[in-house]
Amino acid sequence: MDTITLAAQTRPERKKQAAKRLRRESRVPAVVYGLGSDTIAISVDQKEIHLGLHADQGMNAIFELEVAGDKKAGGPVLARVVERDPISGHYIHVDFFRVDFSQAMVFAVPIEFTGVPVGVQLDAGVLERYLDHVDVRCRPDAVPGGVTVDLTELGVGDNIHISDVDFGDLDIVTDSGRTVAAVHAPRVVEEVVVAEEGEEG
Repeated sequence: MDTITLAAQTRPERKKQAAKRLRRESRVPAVVYGLGSDTIAISVDQKEIHLGLHADQGMNAIFELEVAGDKKAGGPVLARVVERDPISGHYIHVDFFRVDFSQAMVFAVPIEFTGVPVGVQLDAGVLERYLDHVDVRCRPDAVPGGVTVDLTELGVGDNIHISDVDFGDLDIVTDSGRTVAAVHAPRVVEEVVVAEEGEEG
């Protein structure tokens, strides 16, 4: 996995007013923690963090943090908690977790659904997807871009669980009994016939 260089600046003030000022300057307040080291308050560029989190690895992107004036504070990190404004979409705060490439961690890996269920094609069934990702334990440099779940064989009334999917050698942390997707019977709309006025019952 390629790392994404992300420039950062230390953040001496951690008050709300200081954070608001940073956001007005298109910078995002953040903290870096993990691996037994002290928590450090930093800020990163709004556009750079957005581009990084929308690269191929998405939320599993590994950033090579470069903190101006403090080489020891930098290094590989993962954005563990990302807060965004629900209206503007702007980043409000990011928690970065320090990464050790020799240690396994849990990552949320997106599910890619393939195939049209036979129950949808032939019997007008309704497909419902219950999960959009699975949790995988692996080293940071071995995170898959996604996992594939084939829905082709699902008929009406069928469902597919985590335990039904062949994930190869991946160490899946998500409960094996969780339902990934299901095909339900078509919804029936009952027609209510209203008698016209004057019509005898």
